[in-house]
Amino acid sequence: MDEEFDIPLLNNIADALSITNAELQAYFDVLYDGNVHYPYPIKQVILNLSSCMELLIKFRLLEEHWAFLFDDINKAKKHNLDIGNFVSVSFAHGIERLQNLCGIDTQKYFNASQQLQRYRNKIVHFTLNDNFGAILNAIEGSISDISFFASDEIVPYIENYDAIKDIENELNELKTFQKNLQAVIADNK
Repeated sequence: MDEEFDIPLLNNIADALSITNAELQAYFDVLYDGNVHYPYPIKQVILNLSSCMELLIKFRLLEEHWAFLFDDINKAKKHNLDIGNFVSVSFAHGIERLQNLCGIDTQKYFNASQQLQRYRNKIVHFTLNDNFGAILNAIEGSISDISFFASDEIVPYIENYDAIKDIENELNELKTFQKNLQAVIADNK
């Protein structure tokens, strides 16, 4: 098996959106069938939305300059980027670079997603224990963050029409789930 195994960044973004949509569908299926807030799909939504936002940040940084993807820009080598052998910039530092190096108003895009990233870190590194309504609010707000950031700062840089359509279709489905989340949040206040 000498064939290449290559999954481009845009595919990873579309996959993270697709998995998030599938997990939100699973959450709503259980909610509507038995009026139960099942936590497993919500956990997966947190993980995949966070991954998606981090990948979007990295995509935009890459459009500005490939070295911005490295945690330590001083150690950036094009060869290491090409083979994927490097420590990439963190979520928080990626946002700082978007602001400081790319001139992007990050306050406009990264409000709820920063809280979602904190939830993601709790899941990955220990345990998540918080108010379910607050978690749903962070998810709902992160969907807005992702939608606005992708529309303003990602889609204009994508050259492949099919990739644009894939991402836009996933974002449109995500926005539908966002409306459902808003209704659940309103019903539980």
